[in-house]
Amino acid sequence: MCFVKRMKRLKRKCITEGHELVFFDPAHQVHNSINGYAWQFKGSKGTKKIKANTGRRRINIIGCVSALTMKVSTLVTEKNCDKCTVTEFMAKLRRQYRGNKKIYMILDNAKYNRSEAVKAKAKVCNIELIYLPPYCPNLN
Repeated sequence: MCFVKRMKRLKRKCITEGHELVFFDPAHQVHNSINGYAWQFKGSKGTKKIKANTGRRRINIIGCVSALTMKVSTLVTEKNCDKCTVTEFMAKLRRQYRGNKKIYMILDNAKYNRSEAVKAKAKVCNIELIYLPPYCPNLN
């Protein structure tokens, strides 16, 4: 069955049975501005200088949006996005959607999303993980 048709069927099931359907994906924002490139002589008139902090630090925004209510859930951190931060987010998500309601989570195939720790936490939190087909990030 086509993945899109499967998601439409799952959405109807969630509506009729009172479950939740969320689309999950982290975003990784760098602290420094990334300038576009331009060919010009160094020090030319009109050159803009942008102050920035040093290093390669970034902010990770781990989040999901409900396909049913459009409610957004996020976890913002400077820690690396790995299995630990994903499991931390799942615990937070479970607290936001209290009760016995099952949560269906659509996510990509990032290595940390497929870790045994994430799968175990999902089971504890009554979250069913549904992975996107490989090489189809546009579906999320």
